[in-house]
Amino acid sequence: MKILRPLVATFAALAVAFTLTACSADDPKPETSSGTASTGAPEPKTSFTIGIATLLEHPSLTRIRDGFVDYLAEKKLDVTYVDENAQGEMSNVPIVASQMHDNANLDLIVAITTPIAQAIVNLEHDRPVLYSGVTDPAYAGLMPTIDGVSGTNVTGASDLNPNAFPVGLINTLMPGVKTIGVLYSAAEPNSAVQVAAFKAEAEPLGITIVESAITASSEIPTGVAALADVDAILIPTDNTVVGGIAMVISYGQQHQIPVFSSDAESLEKGAIATRGLSYYDMGRDTAAMAYRILVEGENPGTIPGLVTQATQLMINPDAAASMGLTIEQAILDQASIIKTAS
Repeated sequence: MKILRPLVATFAALAVAFTLTACSADDPKPETSSGTASTGAPEPKTSFTIGIATLLEHPSLTRIRDGFVDYLAEKKLDVTYVDENAQGEMSNVPIVASQMHDNANLDLIVAITTPIAQAIVNLEHDRPVLYSGVTDPAYAGLMPTIDGVSGTNVTGASDLNPNAFPVGLINTLMPGVKTIGVLYSAAEPNSAVQVAAFKAEAEPLGITIVESAITASSEIPTGVAALADVDAILIPTDNTVVGGIAMVISYGQQHQIPVFSSDAESLEKGAIATRGLSYYDMGRDTAAMAYRILVEGENPGTIPGLVTQATQLMINPDAAASMGLTIEQAILDQASIIKTAS
């Protein structure tokens, strides 16, 4: 037995050494320099890259972007923005969508206007996509319902403005109006939704909606000339037409046909009145969704689409006078007065 004792001791020492070596190699929580065990969890991101894509530049769409950027700046978020613009050409829309989709650096994509949102959502199925300035996301195929959840990577803010009642507003400002011309782009699904709503509102008032559809901004002069016999002109939140609103305003002044808009920014260009939404606030609302997704880790598919309910009566009295319309003081007293930008 005395002969075996050294061997037993040797084997015991080797076993202890092997066990210590194995523990050191397989320990999933090594000590950090501070002496605490690392969890292996990735550090939360502190900076982000966001793509913003739009159909064209006009005041309402610019205000959406301004509101978005300002909100995240106020939240002290470190953001790099990548902007793409289709320059108002529908043929450029798939190119812009591909540029957004192919940019691997983007953490989130903001799609402003319906055509841009449709194109991007058709390509991008992983990263969050937020639409903004889209009239009816359900009609556009972006969401199952306008104010529900998508269950996908998509959510956003709509500018449907259900409480605007623009036909009724025109009827109030122009008692006895019989025909209202609507100039819109046939290439924008959001405009088709609005034209249908105008007709539904006009019918019980005994007012006829006269449609004039175009496909490009170059057709605005011809399209508005087709409305020479109407009592008033109403412009929906149509990106193509609003982008060239100055041509419509000029026609209204020349022929003394009052021009009304569906967006507040067009009043600064010379339209007469609207019950409008704040596109700047819509941009901020969209940014709040982005913050919830990027910083707080929410799933965009569980965030309901936003439909703004609040509206504000806004009137440009000087624009009304330039088109031969006098507005009662009692109505002006209830409105926010807008001046034409010089």
